[in-house]
Amino acid sequence: AIPFWRHGSLQLESISRFQAIPALPIQRQLWLLQRVAPTVGIANISARFQWFGPMDVLAFHEANADYVVRHPFLRTTVETSPDYGLIQIGHRPTGPAITVHDIRHLPDAERQCELERLFCQATETPIDESVFPWIRIEVIRIEDERFEVAYVFSHLICDGLSMGILCRETLQAYDYRVRGQEPEWKCEFSDELVKRYSDSFLEASPNSNLTPNWFQLPYDRPPLQQPRYLGKRLSFELDDVESDWINALSRCHEVSPFITWLSLIQLVVHRYSDSSEIEIDTVTGGRDLETRRMVGPFFKTVGIRLETDPAERFADLLQKNHRHFEQLNANGLHNLPTSTARSRLLLDYQASLRPVRLACGVKVIPSEWDNGAAVAELCIGIRRHKTRFMGHIKYDIDLFNASTIHRIIAHLRGALRCVWNQPEAKIGSIDFLPDDERELLDAVNRSIVPVKPPVSIDQLILQQAKRCPSDIAIICGRESWTYRQIIQRASQIAESLRGMGVKPHDRVAIWLPRGNDNLVATIGTLMCGAAYVPIDPNSPLHRQHLILNTAQPACVVIDLGNLNHVPEGIVALTLKDCDLERGLSGLDVGESIQRNPSEVAYVLFTSGSTGTPKGVEVTHANVSNFFAGVDRLADSTVPGTWLSVTSPAFDISVFEFLWTLARGFKVVFVAESADLVSDSTNQFAQLVVEHGVTHFQCTPAKMRLLLADKQNQAAMARLSKVFVGGEVLPQPLADQLAQLAMGDVFN
Repeated sequence: AIPFWRHGSLQLESISRFQAIPALPIQRQLWLLQRVAPTVGIANISARFQWFGPMDVLAFHEANADYVVRHPFLRTTVETSPDYGLIQIGHRPTGPAITVHDIRHLPDAERQCELERLFCQATETPIDESVFPWIRIEVIRIEDERFEVAYVFSHLICDGLSMGILCRETLQAYDYRVRGQEPEWKCEFSDELVKRYSDSFLEASPNSNLTPNWFQLPYDRPPLQQPRYLGKRLSFELDDVESDWINALSRCHEVSPFITWLSLIQLVVHRYSDSSEIEIDTVTGGRDLETRRMVGPFFKTVGIRLETDPAERFADLLQKNHRHFEQLNANGLHNLPTSTARSRLLLDYQASLRPVRLACGVKVIPSEWDNGAAVAELCIGIRRHKTRFMGHIKYDIDLFNASTIHRIIAHLRGALRCVWNQPEAKIGSIDFLPDDERELLDAVNRSIVPVKPPVSIDQLILQQAKRCPSDIAIICGRESWTYRQIIQRASQIAESLRGMGVKPHDRVAIWLPRGNDNLVATIGTLMCGAAYVPIDPNSPLHRQHLILNTAQPACVVIDLGNLNHVPEGIVALTLKDCDLERGLSGLDVGESIQRNPSEVAYVLFTSGSTGTPKGVEVTHANVSNFFAGVDRLADSTVPGTWLSVTSPAFDISVFEFLWTLARGFKVVFVAESADLVSDSTNQFAQLVVEHGVTHFQCTPAKMRLLLADKQNQAAMARLSKVFVGGEVLPQPLADQLAQLAMGDVFN
């Protein structure tokens, strides 16, 4: 390793930056990110030089010291001050240390592996902020006159455009130094320029106050609570024809290639998310005539809100985005607020790095190199190389698989082909899927199954009761009822409801805890031709009253404990009023009212997490189709035993309570007072063993807690069907279930 080199061939003036200069917004953002992910080179910006020809290492080192002298930002560090917060500090010029590796002795295969290892190590290791300057240079000698050079700078002092400037100036200075001369620069940059730029940039850079726009990206895994910022990069290159399409579209509609790429990305993400508004962050510079050839962090990320109308053409989208950016440029694009949150989708339109041939006979081919970090969840980089467009997608490996990124690249190319071949097509109708994905999608969605004419829910259960009247239908605690008994009790409730004035098409609220009584009240409501509205007794009282006031039921079936909570003006019916035990022995399996399957079967209310809870009407025909669909998954050919833990107010209860009885299952209700998770008696395992449970459904959160107990894990292995839903299923939990369950697991 060549030690630090104090540049002695130039007369060094004293540093003029004595006062503290506040850090730039992008410096603050990257500085914080580096502390959130200290083991990842998230604040690194890297380049790779392929060097063909002899190298004078001392001249190369002097050339690198030359640009540190020339550019004041490279003589800068960012530090915390008790008086000023995060500030920029200027230092005297010092040449960067250069490490030289010689791998010529290795066989070809090993040499290539070692080369990649050294590059990854150099570019992915965070810059040591205790060592000045914040630059790392490693020279790898592959053959006598073939080298590769890893350039790693801190992004806090250098941006992507600066890498192109540094490439040219380093090689220009080397050309002078190898001949024993000092470089002749056309202009010099003073430390005062840093202060002037920082002051003006800070004045024009408020923080973003945009509300985050949570459009959907095609995640393979849900985001972590604390991101690790680990990234990988996949490159792609358009062929000559595709590149011509980009250029032709841009010329035809008088927009820049940047706008064309931005609109393509917007189109694809719109089709992923079906969101009319998408936020794409982009990198913008703050350079002016004075700083256009200067190295420094002259950039920031800004969030651009883009609106998409599926009824418009791609040409309309191009023009709309062009006008949008014209307006932003007129107001000063660099004046836009800085994005403070982590970018979800970032577009980086980059300058091209071109090969350089020196007078001394050396040829250098520069290129970018990945730093192994993901500042954004998804970053799409585009640059023009000669006549072609090249690009890469850097992605967070905790969110995406490489196969998904390959698909996104294919979708971008497919969208380009579609908008070129079908210029009049509406955005909402553009089909950019490759043939293999289209075939897969068609096959998966080929879900048509033979369905008998729709029948009402109560009729389905009644038909099942006639087939097996003596079979046990429901169990709750020590009480069990046969199919004949539940129809008898439901018939008694239906008769009582009619006596209270309930007519077909009315709504009846069921305000009862999960269990036998709730189920027969639900079936009884359906038998008298009304639609049921479930109310969870454990929900807040204001929600219960909101549902009643909105649904306006003709009657509410309720237990005595909640009777005094019923608002005035609403008719209440208790099960005691129905006198369910009266005359049961004389009742046979009853009948229900014939009705049109398009009539409403029940009304469920949304959670209200995005506003006021809203009632959703579901018809008997909807339910009949749903039953036909789940028949294929849950296998109703051999009725099993279902352990039910769901609130009747959740839509999955229709699956647990009603599909099961329509298919001859036995339903075991877990009492509302029981706690499967914290109960030290292992009630879940006991119920599974005691009743021979075959089917079970719950949320991933409850499943995770259940599986913390070894007896519950053993009980899970007895189940033939496990359903997990209602929230995101984490991959580790899915893997654990797949190992434990002997049967099928459905999410």
